[in-house]
Amino acid sequence: MQIGVDIGGTKIEAALISSNKILKRIILPTEADKSKEHILNNILNTISGVKKEGITRIGIGIPGRQDSGKIIFIPNIPTLANFNLKHFLENKFGCKISIENDAACFTLAEHRYGAGKGCRNIIGITLGTGIGGGKIIDNLFKWCLLIKLLLREGLDTISMALSKSLVSGIFGKFKNLRVLL
Repeated sequence: MQIGVDIGGTKIEAALISSNKILKRIILPTEADKSKEHILNNILNTISGVKKEGITRIGIGIPGRQDSGKIIFIPNIPTLANFNLKHFLENKFGCKISIENDAACFTLAEHRYGAGKGCRNIIGITLGTGIGGGKIIDNLFKWCLLIKLLLREGLDTISMALSKSLVSGIFGKFKNLRVLL
């Protein structure tokens, strides 16, 4: 059994998963305006709400960047910046912890199990408290160029970048491309 966790700017969601089926799910508020200790306690409570004996790993999506489990950039929850969430959670739960960008997790999950299953090329764009994305080209994950463009060019390009026809036009040379918005 495994636990999947989505830490967002508004809510933290955890699900107990076995054989690719969700057995239990819980959602608690992030309370991003509170202290780091308070937010970490909310994360622990969310995970503990679905935890059972036999958990082999916990996978976590965060709305930002991390390096080896240390959060580098997390705009919606700035008190967690420069904190090693992986080390903290491994000490608390005693199992393997994997942490990745939430939009990357979305794109990889859709490629493996969802709307992008069977496609060699997909683009995933997430809209929530923030915006994120990823792409898979020839079955290899890559950070989404569109998202880098949004970060560099600013909000004025969002409506243009999210246009399916524009995205399909830019990536039209790829066969079997699926755009997930």
